[in-house]
Amino acid sequence: MVLALLFSLTVVSAGFATLRALGLAKGAVGLGLAPPAGLAVLAIVSSWCMLLGAPPLVAGLVVFGIAAVGVGLALHDRRAIVIAAGMLAREHRLATATLLAGLAVPCVVMGFAFAGVQVPLSPHDSAFHVETIHAYRQGGSWTGWYPPGLAAVFAAWLAAFPWLDTAQGAFELGLSVPVLAALSEFGLGVALWRDLRMAAGGALLLGLTYLYPYFPELWGGWPLALSMVLLIGLWIVGYEYLNRPSARWGVVAGVMMGAIVLVHGSELYTLAIVFPVLLLGGLRRVHCRELWRDAGLAGVIGLAGAAPYLSTLLHWVGTGGAYSVGLQDEQVLQNSTAASASIGGAASTLVVFALNALGTDLPIRLVLGAIGVWWVFRTSTGRSVVVIGLIFTGLGLVLNLPNGLSAVHQVYALTFPWGMGYRLLMIMALAQALLAGAGGVVALTWLAGRARRPSAGGRRLGRVTRLGVGAWLGLTVWSTVLLLGYPAGKVLGYTADDAAAMAWLRDHALPGEVLANDGYADAGIWAPYKAGVPILLPRNASAEVHAQASVVIDNVDRLDQVPKARAVVCAMNIRYVYRGAKGSGWDARRFPSLDELRRSPALEEVFSSGAGVIFRIRQACL
Repeated sequence: MVLALLFSLTVVSAGFATLRALGLAKGAVGLGLAPPAGLAVLAIVSSWCMLLGAPPLVAGLVVFGIAAVGVGLALHDRRAIVIAAGMLAREHRLATATLLAGLAVPCVVMGFAFAGVQVPLSPHDSAFHVETIHAYRQGGSWTGWYPPGLAAVFAAWLAAFPWLDTAQGAFELGLSVPVLAALSEFGLGVALWRDLRMAAGGALLLGLTYLYPYFPELWGGWPLALSMVLLIGLWIVGYEYLNRPSARWGVVAGVMMGAIVLVHGSELYTLAIVFPVLLLGGLRRVHCRELWRDAGLAGVIGLAGAAPYLSTLLHWVGTGGAYSVGLQDEQVLQNSTAASASIGGAASTLVVFALNALGTDLPIRLVLGAIGVWWVFRTSTGRSVVVIGLIFTGLGLVLNLPNGLSAVHQVYALTFPWGMGYRLLMIMALAQALLAGAGGVVALTWLAGRARRPSAGGRRLGRVTRLGVGAWLGLTVWSTVLLLGYPAGKVLGYTADDAAAMAWLRDHALPGEVLANDGYADAGIWAPYKAGVPILLPRNASAEVHAQASVVIDNVDRLDQVPKARAVVCAMNIRYVYRGAKGSGWDARRFPSLDELRRSPALEEVFSSGAGVIFRIRQACL
């Protein structure tokens, strides 16, 4: 978590520099807006460096330079900052304590759930991102259609830590998302409720919600998770613009929209829903001429920020984008109609995601959310968050439950993967945390009023309330750790035995020698970072490499009997074969069992630690 916290501080510092330059770094909203603003600026500048072919060291200097400017400005303003912090601590003790707890909870949850983890949990999405980050760290240029923002930011930041392998570095930087999300949720709560206690309560409850921000950590969905932070930032900007219209908010919005395109552009669909809802809610306060001017400014800045990537993006969209994949996924979804009543069906899957969008304290969360909704409509404050939550819940139901509507199928495919259930319900998770935070403050205020009565019953009620809140927080943190740690232990395919095997390879493999890995099924996928040895089948391999690798993988115990496989071994200088100690849980093994590999005359066992075994290919190539 140390790297995650350092990265979070870098992002917040860069955000403070950006907001301070625009005169928007004031108040609690500025604190909550700093993470998305900093992330947006760093994503843009690092992506420009990557796309224009600048060395990663240059990108790193730019990234840390912007953060250093933020630190310098904070030191310059230290008197005002200290006074504001002291005033906040004195006059809003409960809100301050709750916010600090909201920032500490993600650190505690992930610290326990991911204790000892040295690589990302997924050999699919995570390995894709790690390979891209590593290529840029090694000085390679950016290739492919995938948005470069995440890889550029992580690679630029890791330039200051050349001794840290990319697999562990990327995983630890990914752990910064829950902290950044909690602080951004606080800013959204301040902009929405204008109540620090309710805002801090929303941040705390988001840190106790599994679907977001923790679920993306299991499969390496860091671009999506970071784009959600940017989305929260734009949500804040929308509220602030309605309250204080200014072209400066258009500048901030443009920077964030450009960053979303560079990090994970599908969240623009979310903005196409969120912004109109906010606009309808504040239509009476908007001057249309200024709105069009500032919206145009935001659009120009957004296009300028994403400019180096736009040609690639437009070409990818022109060739079909993810539409064909979306059609296939939609067909699978529709075919699950018969199974929708079973535990593996579409309906039950959506129910699981919906429950995960609430919390392990489900009954309490529902009660607090209901109180929050009641308070919203009673005071006519923040009704837009209820509308947004309902819209995305409804979209999740419509787009992910089997139906025969062709228009729905087309929308799902055209927007894929935006319409997947867990992604839409992440917006619901943000909304319910805000509403439950408001409901919690309303409920506790009512209880505190009863507890202040000069009677034995009032004193008992106060003690019971304090004890109940403490017990709820402790039990919910503990249950969140269990909920996150269980799947992490199931899918992680890198053990101490694998680490020992990687250390042996680092010491014994010669430069240029290649390791035959079992696809994405075990720890072999991480050998380039943990052992410094190239592998037969990386995650970003071309179709030609996949075809060649399949010949070797399917005949790995008969390399002396299959000339075609032997030719690939010689052409690629494959010297070692590794069968990992544990399957990753994300993919099925294709290698034979250990006993079959040990019986193969083509292989010689040279190292073993538990079930992790390294074989050397016996026959030399001529």
